[in-house]
Amino acid sequence: MSVRTMIEAGRFENKMEITALDRRTRRNQRAAYRAESMRLEQNLRAALEIEFKMLGNLKANECWRLAWEFGHSCGLSEVAYYYEELQGLVTK
Repeated sequence: MSVRTMIEAGRFENKMEITALDRRTRRNQRAAYRAESMRLEQNLRAALEIEFKMLGNLKANECWRLAWEFGHSCGLSEVAYYYEELQGLVTK
């Protein structure tokens, strides 16, 4: 399954909800939400590195950083688009 298909299927979406009304529980829920978001982001990065054969490439970190910087505000599909374009520059 391609990364784009996984993105469309919602595999990297954080489905946790912050519902608590009391301050302490809400703070704990926000921390859990951020941790889950970070885990999903790492999973997306790993999936992109595998799909585009960037595992072990010295430029993989820079490729991810730029793809995230340019694309994350428009959604994960844009991150995948930029990653694909950038890895093409790195691997050629």
